[in-house]
Order: sequence, then structure tokens, then C-alpha cells
Amino acid sequence: MSVLVLFLFATFVGAKSYSSRSSYSSSRSSYSSSSSKSYSSPSWSNRSSSKSSYSSRSTSSPKKSTSGYSSKSTYSTPKTKSNYSSRSTSSPKKSSSTYSSSSTLTPKTKSNYSSRSNSYSSKPVIKKSAAEKKIERNVQKKQSGNALASYKEKQKQYKQPAKKIDFKSNESRINKIRGSSRNTSTPYITRRDNFYKSNRYVRPDYYNRYCAPRYGLFDTLALAYMMDNLDNPANALFFYGHRADPSVMLFLAAMNNNKEEKEVNQKMKDLEMKVSNLEKQNTKVDPDYVPPAMSDLVLAPEAVKAIAPAELGERPVLRFGTAGRTGNYFKFGQIFKKEVKDDIDIKLEETRGSYHNLQLLKTGKIDAALVQSDTFKLYQKEFTSLQTIQGTMYPEYVHLIVNRKSNINSIKDLIPGKHKVLIGGNGSGSETTWKSFCDEDNFYLKFDTKNLGGKSGLLEVVNNSNSVMIFVCGLNSELLNIAKTYNKDLKLAHVDDWDFNDSVDQWGNDIYRFEDIPGGKYKGLQDGIIISSIETIAVDAVLVLSQKWAGTHGELGVDAFTDSIIKTKTIMNKIVN
Repeated sequence: MSVLVLFLFATFVGAKSYSSRSSYSSSRSSYSSSSSKSYSSPSWSNRSSSKSSYSSRSTSSPKKSTSGYSSKSTYSTPKTKSNYSSRSTSSPKKSSSTYSSSSTLTPKTKSNYSSRSNSYSSKPVIKKSAAEKKIERNVQKKQSGNALASYKEKQKQYKQPAKKIDFKSNESRINKIRGSSRNTSTPYITRRDNFYKSNRYVRPDYYNRYCAPRYGLFDTLALAYMMDNLDNPANALFFYGHRADPSVMLFLAAMNNNKEEKEVNQKMKDLEMKVSNLEKQNTKVDPDYVPPAMSDLVLAPEAVKAIAPAELGERPVLRFGTAGRTGNYFKFGQIFKKEVKDDIDIKLEETRGSYHNLQLLKTGKIDAALVQSDTFKLYQKEFTSLQTIQGTMYPEYVHLIVNRKSNINSIKDLIPGKHKVLIGGNGSGSETTWKSFCDEDNFYLKFDTKNLGGKSGLLEVVNNSNSVMIFVCGLNSELLNIAKTYNKDLKLAHVDDWDFNDSVDQWGNDIYRFEDIPGGKYKGLQDGIIISSIETIAVDAVLVLSQKWAGTHGELGVDAFTDSIIKTKTIMNKIVN
């Protein structure tokens, strides 16, 4: 898995496409990555019958770090706005737009959908099937369980208690020590067990008598191993770099208390000599140094567990933003929770909708959510610190619900001062779409609006012929099924103002595309004996996963997430199509 990730990261850069509804056919998925800090995994559309893109991108512009590394901003390209046409009733030829973004300074054009690196991996990429990956995860679970049981048993041998510490407040340091080990497919607890077994290391009993299980963030077993193998320069360098670290100082103090053991006395003398030699050589003191062979194995299991429970064989928790209960996002969340089974502990969080989901992702209150593609694109500047992985799930349509007595057949029939537009709850995707309409045509700013949606919104339209309701969702949502029960009073109207076709994102890509809601999809809400299709505009439901969650739980967590998303996407596309 890790070989595949590295290959894709090196070869595919900066491309991301939001597929139009017409592209939902069997096709090979595309991969892209636009951040050096991204965590890639197989496309959520891979092995499914739809074409979409999976991309990992950081929208932040980090400052240069203290280690001297820097990363480029992904928002160096200024937004350019196309010439907006005047409000017209004529309908140009329909076309489906493709969304693309860039991490380079070169402006994107609509024909320039992707860029490809000339750098290729010399190693062949062996793609694992879903069954192979499932078997691998089951084997990993068993190994992790055995390693964890062995660790717990040996922990009982320590006679001294470990000092309590707030691991969460040390999260940044823990993740820094973990480093690239987070990308490995083998969890920490298994690698820890394998490392000491392969080196045939069993800690001497005096460590159990005089030491605690850990010192600060460091595992006593790791400290003991390095102390017992000082002939390895890397181990001596660790103690040299951490000699002022309070945790390491406590460990050495415990060793000093044990000096009556001749073997320990000799080891302390050896350590003093090694450190003295490094001082004489004017060796640079690096308080963050960790022997490369050990990497995150120097960390105590409790420290790793506090940040990434999956690394100790426990289920990671993922908080999923679902929007309201009558929409398809909630239905998607329920199916996802069922499909993920025992691999991830899914917590469904009911939210106000797309924009609210982005706010919660930014503040770290949820880990994943569905978001309308127009909301995501229009508010990318506001959410510049949001680092996410995205993938298109299914198409969504703007439903304009009107009263049959209103004589409204099209959005162009709406009259300012007469008609009130219900735009959904505050923070909803429907509200964002209406705001986008207003940005494209000042005519829509003249309308009175109300933040009301759901069944309450339907009832207001039923009782007031001058109220209309905007609702953006995939086909066959629960709310539209409720609306069908009021078909004597309600119907769908066309959203056919082609000024909306001018809406572009900051890279100049079209945000909306015009499509038809098929005739007969909502019996009773669609008028017309021969032709009852409804012309409207479409966006996409985009799955957004926090890059922090992906980085924390590594490939095992992301693979389990991805496999369940693929299954959920397949089920949802059958529902909405």
C-alpha cells in the first residue's frame, strides 16, 4: 500500500476534477495530490461504477518552519472573473464543466485539467484487490492483538509507577517523533513487538525493579534497549541530545539508584564516556534526535494510543457531519456507518448543512462530511487553513418548489416584492447556492428571503402561493418524497436562468452545469404529459476528510475508511440515479 501511495504522490500533481453527472459511468479513477504533506490512498471511486476524482490537497500557506523547510501556497493564482452575460432567457448549448485546481503558480484554463510529473518510481506498482487488503487488515488486527497482550503482560513487571502526563498537550511533539512512520501499513504496536524480537532483546530484570514503565513520552523498554546497546553511535547520540530532557534525566536517576548492580554501574560509566567523547568532538546537540532504526518506537505505547488509538489495535473514532435528517447527506452517513462495521467507530453529527460542515471541519469538531461542490469552491478563500482530502460522491440538483396556484413555471417568473424565497437553514448548502445566484445577478438581491427549509418550508409553500423554496440535494431525498404527498398543492419549476452558467471559481472553472431532472422522477410534482423533465442546474456532493485525521490514523485507518466509502458511494448512486 505504501509503495502505491508514494508512486501516486510522485507522479500525479495538482489535478482534481469534479465529474459531471454525465461522467458517472464505469471508468478508471484519477489520482492527484497537491500538498507535500498530503496522505493519499486509493480513490473513493476506484472499483466502483462511477468516474470521479480523489485528491489530497492542503489549502494552507504555512510559514517557514524552524527546521528550515517551507511549502508553497496553493493560492498564489488570483481569481479571474469571466465576462458575465446580461440576464437573458435564451439557452445556449448545455455543457458540463470540469473542476480543476492547481498548486503551482501557473493559471489554470478550462482545457488544462491536470499536470503530470516527469518523475516516475523505478519500482513496479502492485495494486492490491479489495479482498487482499481486507485479508491484510485482518492479519494486522490479529498481530496487533497479540502484540498488545504481550505488552500489557510485561508492563505488570515494573515495580515503579509512571508519572501522569497530559499526552494531548504534547500531540505536536508526539507526531513529530512519529514522523514518516505514520505512513507505514504496519501499526506501531506490531512494529514494536517485531523490533525487539528481531533483535532478540529481553530487558534485564533490574529495569523492572527500579524503573517505571515510561518516562514522559519515552518507553522504558526503548530507553533500556539504547542503554544496553551504546556501541551503536545512534543510541549514544540519543542520550547526548536528550541529556537536558527531564524525562531522560529521571530515567538516568533511576539507573543511578541501581548502581549496586555491577552491570548497571558499568553501563553508566560507558554512557558518561560516550557523552564526553561527543562533547570533545563538538557534536551538535539535537534535543529531537531519535535513532533512525527506532523512529516512533522510542515513544511509550500510552503516548501513541492517546493520539492514534488504531496504532494499538483500537478502533479510531471518526465524527461525520450529516446535515439535516431529511436530506441525502444524513442517509449517506447512515449507510456509511453500516458499511464501515468494526473498523472505525463512526459518530454521526447532525449539522445545518454544507457551509456549517466546513466550519466544523476547520475548527476540528468533525473529521469528515459531505459538502456541496459550489459551497466548497466559493468559500475556499475563507477556509484557507483547511487541509483536506476530497472525492466526488454523486450529483445534486437545485429543486425549485412552488405552489401550483402561483403560476410559476420557471425561476424567471419570480417577481421581487411579491415572492419570498425560502433558502434553507443558516449554514445550509441551499443558502450558499442562493447567495451564489445573487453574486451572479443582482436581480436576485431584490427578493425577500427566509432561512427556512425541511418540512416546515414545504408547509409554508403549501399555505402561501407567494412563497417558493430552494432545496439542493441528490435525487430521491426524503424531503422530496414528503413533497410528493403534497402534489395537489406543490410542483417543481425550472431553474433555467443561464446567467448562472457564468459562475466560476478562483481558477476560472465553471461552478454549475445545466442538467435535467428526468421526467417521472417525482410523480405528481412534474407537469407535462409527454415531456415532464425539469431543467435545472447541478453541483456535486463532495466527501471531505480531514487530513489531520488521515495523518493521525495512517494507512490502516484511511484504507478502512476508503473501502467503506466505495461501498457507500455505490449504494448512494443507485438511490440518487
